[in-house]
Amino acid sequence: MSAYLNQAIEIARLSSLDPRLEGLVEAGLEECEGVIVFRRNLQRNIHLLKPDDPTASEAAINEVPLDYYFQGPDWAIKCVSQGILLAREVLAASRRLTAATVETVIAVNKGGADHLPSSTFRFYCLRAGDRWLADDIELYDEAILTIQS
Repeated sequence: MSAYLNQAIEIARLSSLDPRLEGLVEAGLEECEGVIVFRRNLQRNIHLLKPDDPTASEAAINEVPLDYYFQGPDWAIKCVSQGILLAREVLAASRRLTAATVETVIAVNKGGADHLPSSTFRFYCLRAGDRWLADDIELYDEAILTIQS
């Protein structure tokens, strides 16, 4: 992540959230059965809601495939910069719904022999004893950036 993080931060500082992602935030966040989710994603992914695993439910329902929106030679930098901007909006909106700490995750996988390059954004509430990511994010194949409220 460090290879393009500085560029992504600078681009995020100078630009605005892509209208396609802005629409996701403008459609709203909502609380449903103890989880905070993108309203638009919940409608399409209600089957992913598992009351016994709220953090995993949030991570699954709130997944946004950033690489779907941004391609080209600098796709990873675009994905990270837009992920940072999306995180800011999600964290601001989530403060109106919950006092819980919300964690956003931007992941970039450059691809390899067995999988294509990809980038995702997710968010979920941090709950005692229930962490979606491993404590050591260096264990993952993809580069990961987390931003918390």
